[in-house]
Amino acid sequence: MATGPQHSRFLFVALYAAAVVVLLDQGAELLVSLYPFRVSDTQWRFGAFGLIMGRTTTAILVDVLVFLAAIGLGNRGLLRGWAGLHLVVGFLLVLGLGAFVLDSIELRRQTRPEMTRTFDLAAGRAAVMVLVATFYCIWAAVATFRVTRIPGRGADPVVVVKRPQ
Repeated sequence: MATGPQHSRFLFVALYAAAVVVLLDQGAELLVSLYPFRVSDTQWRFGAFGLIMGRTTTAILVDVLVFLAAIGLGNRGLLRGWAGLHLVVGFLLVLGLGAFVLDSIELRRQTRPEMTRTFDLAAGRAAVMVLVATFYCIWAAVATFRVTRIPGRGADPVVVVKRPQ
């Protein structure tokens, strides 16, 4: 079987397609799980945030698929846009964590004493995942911006050393 640029291109396009399929599937599952939307209900918000944060590992796998495809196809613009999206998501995660903490404090007071440990573990897991996901978003954005810099425009100078023959 011959391999070449066309086969590589197919592989990277397939990675994009796989990322889209997983995103659509996970998004649809979240919508179905969260419907009907009751944003004014503290319990609904707490549960919704927990469900969304439960999808973090899947989101990171999709993210890696997009990064690999964009790198393989040389889509510098998409990579930089994707990096910018990571900064926005990281910011939204921090805002969401603030609201989640406030909802958690309110709900913990209403929780039966025998359920507080379970509640604390669920809230703690979601909070830790927010912190991990925020760190990942910032790291991915910074790394991507560094990798996609155009040499000569603020990038570190490249030194080429010719080896003696």
